[in-house]
Amino acid sequence: MDIAAAPVSKAAYQRFRATRHFGSLDALRALAIIAVVWHHTGGQDTTLPIIGQRGYLGVELFFVISGFLITTLLLREEADHGTVSLRNFYARRSLRIFPLYYAVLAIYSLLVLVAESDQAAKGEFFSNLPAFMTYTGNWFIDPDSSRIIFAFSWSLAAEEQFYLVWPMIRRYTSSAVADVIGVLGLGGVVAASLFLWSGDVALASLPERVLRSISLAICSGVVLAILLNRRRAFESIHRVLGQPLAAPLAAAATILVLVAPASTHLIQTLAFTVLLGTTVCREDHGLQGLSGVPGLGLIGKLSYGIYLFHMIVVNVVERAMGEAMAGYTAVLFLTTLAATIGVASLSWRYFESPILAHKKRWDRKPPVTADLPA
Repeated sequence: MDIAAAPVSKAAYQRFRATRHFGSLDALRALAIIAVVWHHTGGQDTTLPIIGQRGYLGVELFFVISGFLITTLLLREEADHGTVSLRNFYARRSLRIFPLYYAVLAIYSLLVLVAESDQAAKGEFFSNLPAFMTYTGNWFIDPDSSRIIFAFSWSLAAEEQFYLVWPMIRRYTSSAVADVIGVLGLGGVVAASLFLWSGDVALASLPERVLRSISLAICSGVVLAILLNRRRAFESIHRVLGQPLAAPLAAAATILVLVAPASTHLIQTLAFTVLLGTTVCREDHGLQGLSGVPGLGLIGKLSYGIYLFHMIVVNVVERAMGEAMAGYTAVLFLTTLAATIGVASLSWRYFESPILAHKKRWDRKPPVTADLPA
């Protein structure tokens, strides 16, 4: 082993702990949301190559990022202040998540009320509205229904449940115990996915649906954050994932996983987690150039709005294109993506940003330390 490896890893750990903004995450979010838009505009065509049918996995990449980022923020707050402020955390999350979500849900309600011709789908939407409003759609809505308006909100429900529970665990247990719970939680989800969760989700009992709603990808991101937060674990991981070529190799491996017909959810999640790890272990990684691709950073910043608005835009674009353009998948995808970016940009400027300006009052400023400069 190179005798300089340990000092290099220690310095890298100090830089990692001092990092307050991971520059590559917006690029990864952009790739994830582009994949999701593709999935809902043409990616469900079974004649496509297998990688073209896997746009839905963009949500899983979002989950890994969310698990890592939220846990890292909580761990940094614990290190800076000795504990997590649930009031501040929930205030910040509420300002970021709730206003746009409920605004879009209100838009859906109005559009369904006045424009939906499918009476069965309309009735089911309003029956499901309490679940949508309480972020419990992944527990109470039958996923096998022929048509579920606002169905994509299942992922937002899973995220919100994570935001609710995980900070409480970190607040009301010691840091060491919370870390163990996080690692055991991942192990439990892996075991359940391999051995226990079989059969029809629609016929599952409510407790089973609740257990199934615990995302393997979110848990994987949580464990990545826990490991990278510990110096010895970070240094061991950094010797592999912190190499200059680690990020390009991880990206290539992820593509191979996506093109493999037999790759499992577990393998796909592992690939996304390793890829994320290579981009946060060091800022000057081999995929750093992605952050400089024109528009990619903007798309990543707007990804939440794009996710919420994209299905409305899909329906508008499909109606505008008409039957004559039904076979032009690429046109539908590109038009939808461009239009959704436009809508999300307006939302960000005139609706979200004024609200997000109030988040600052709920920030806890990190103390100035000699070994971990802010």
